[in-house]
Amino acid sequence: MMKYIRGLFALLLIFGLTACGGGGGSPGSTTNVKFYTTAPDKITVAPGASQTFSIGGGVPGYQANSSTSAATVSITGQTLTITGGGGGSSIVTVKDSTGASVTIDVTVGTGLALFTTAPGDVIVGVGAQSSEFTIGGGSAVYAVSSGNSAIAQVISSGNRFAIVGVAGGKTTVSVKDTIGGSVTINVTVGSADPLFSNAAGDINLGVGAATTYTVGGGAGPYTVGSSNVAVATASISGTKLTITGISVGTSSVVIRDATVGNVTIRVTVGSNADLFTSAPATLTVGIGTSSPTFTIGGGSQVYTVTSGNTQIAGVGINGNKFTINGVSAGKTIVTVKDSFGAVVLIDVTIGSGADFYTTAPLDLTLTANGSGTYVLGGGSAPYTATSSNTSVVTASASGNSLTLTGVGSGKAVVVLRDAAGKIINVNVTLGSGTVNALFTTAPAAVTVAVGSSPAYQIGGGTAPYSVSSSNTAIATATLTGSTFTITALATGTANIVVKDAAGVPVTIVVSVGTGATVALYTSAPNIVTIAPASAPTYIIGGGTAPYAATSSNTSVATVAVTGSTMTITGVAPGTATVRLVDSVGAPVTITVNVISGTNSTLSVAPSSISGFVGDAVTIRVDGGSAPYTATSSIPGNATITSGATLTAAGNVTVFLARVGTANIVVTDAQGTVSSVAVTVAAQTSNMFLSPTVWNINETNNAIIPLTISGGNGPFQVFTNNTVLSNVAGTSPDPLNPLTFTGRTVNVSLGTQGTRCVAADTNVTITVKDSLNITTTSVMTIKDLNGGAGC
Repeated sequence: MMKYIRGLFALLLIFGLTACGGGGGSPGSTTNVKFYTTAPDKITVAPGASQTFSIGGGVPGYQANSSTSAATVSITGQTLTITGGGGGSSIVTVKDSTGASVTIDVTVGTGLALFTTAPGDVIVGVGAQSSEFTIGGGSAVYAVSSGNSAIAQVISSGNRFAIVGVAGGKTTVSVKDTIGGSVTINVTVGSADPLFSNAAGDINLGVGAATTYTVGGGAGPYTVGSSNVAVATASISGTKLTITGISVGTSSVVIRDATVGNVTIRVTVGSNADLFTSAPATLTVGIGTSSPTFTIGGGSQVYTVTSGNTQIAGVGINGNKFTINGVSAGKTIVTVKDSFGAVVLIDVTIGSGADFYTTAPLDLTLTANGSGTYVLGGGSAPYTATSSNTSVVTASASGNSLTLTGVGSGKAVVVLRDAAGKIINVNVTLGSGTVNALFTTAPAAVTVAVGSSPAYQIGGGTAPYSVSSSNTAIATATLTGSTFTITALATGTANIVVKDAAGVPVTIVVSVGTGATVALYTSAPNIVTIAPASAPTYIIGGGTAPYAATSSNTSVATVAVTGSTMTITGVAPGTATVRLVDSVGAPVTITVNVISGTNSTLSVAPSSISGFVGDAVTIRVDGGSAPYTATSSIPGNATITSGATLTAAGNVTVFLARVGTANIVVTDAQGTVSSVAVTVAAQTSNMFLSPTVWNINETNNAIIPLTISGGNGPFQVFTNNTVLSNVAGTSPDPLNPLTFTGRTVNVSLGTQGTRCVAADTNVTITVKDSLNITTTSVMTIKDLNGGAGC
């Protein structure tokens, strides 16, 4: 029996081994199923990624190989794994032990076409780097190269790259992957601005004279040539152009950049006109003051200007412009001469030709600790100032500057004398009622969002002002003249303290937060007055977005909200209520008055500006219907750097880029247009105010900023008419409160409180630097109603 059982066990064992296929597919085993794999004929695998498929049928003992290193393969049992390499393509062959095979066409990549975020045309400055661009699609393994590395080079890492300008010109940058994808970018190295020179289109030179100019824009390097080198030669070094007169005649000087841009200058050597100057034949200049700037023309450049007695009068010349400076009382001759020897003589009187004067009113009221600074001029310097009662007012004279400082209540007479003994008496009354209390336009408590920077005005008290924050980690405060800006940095609370020169404080509690921690707010005022078709836009913040708004009467006004902006549109005269809410229902209510006709007249000041290359001037926009847009008719001459779009009344900043003219055109929401004529002159080495000459309508009460160029700080600023103007320099000098170290002068309303005039009136603003050099800006207040008032 046991023998029978052993035989049966052996038989079962043999049967079992046969059924298992000899250990899972050993060579020699067979099936009735044709050899197969679940992989499709063609697959795309990302670099470094793997895809798995099943193998079966045929005779086990499966093998696989890849035709290139673009993909690797492996088999585990009946599982085929294909792994992408660095990009490219490969044929994967899978076989069973009898040689039956299946092939798979493998592409290693993203499955997307190669692309880049770089535009088709890129402009980058010489020595500058473009923004960073991203590459995608293709094989995900990329190469970036420049067609001409002498013009532009590339910096690349992985799927990011940037373009670096090396020298002016044009080239291409190619982006390629490992599977044949390619993208080409056209690159211009140079300036986005057209080629320009600060030389006028027509210039005049003297024989043997050389003048230099600046070349910019376009794409360097620059080249230059003269059409007639017997008349004038031209050379260029970097951005410095030099033109030299050789003989009498005309020639065309042509400047070219690397991108075939060109500028032509017509050069006349010598002149058909006689030598002339805009200075009068007889001139009187005050001691310590400067004449207006005069122009020289005709004759043959280069010009010279000399004083017959530099102890009486000095001169300053830059190209074809000059000034005469009063040194001491007396008479002398100033000689203007050209390179041919032609002469124009100017009979100059210094000092005695002008009466002794002061800009201080003859009856003046001050407050304790209050002070006023005025100009002394004419007569014979030096000047002196004495007070009849120093317990009421103290007086000091320094050069052309007079300072009166209130001490205590009472009356006194300040006696002003020049060196010739001429006297001016100023009656001073000291009281406490002429200075308003210190105030700001900020509310006592303000809630702002992180990253926002609201600005407010300071008034009253005694300037100069100061501002500080109790917690600069939450909010900071900066001061410019009488404007301070609060910048919110992080969630929390801080106290902003504003003080005047007497230490009187005003405290603003600032709450900074995000989302629902900041109350819903809008930049729209509580009452909005607009005309039909006017559509001002306001900012929404705080609360919990998204926001929504409704109008109580859409036949009067409609309202639309887009993201964080709200637009209120006037439909017809009447009154409506706009209700603004956030997503949790917190409301803000605004009353909208739609008036018949139009809003207040669009006001743009100054109405004309004259300045110098390199200056930045400011134009104030008020009235009309917000929002406003500002454009320059010739951006190459006058470029708008800020304020091109304004959601409310504000400032437009214009950079004077090159010699020429332009119009700054301001348009409000109703299409009303106002234009400011801008004239840009060549830079001089003297100190000057920009704009140098400008107009403003008598109904315009805006503060107008002027810019100081040249000179040596600290500076002092004066006005010859305190009734119609008040002047203050920004950045007070902490060592001397009567001076300032900044380069901006703010011109505001004078003691009259308006600019109303009976006729067109000139007001002269004078700035003096630490070397007693002075310069002026003339504001012409235009009478609009024939003397009938504003």
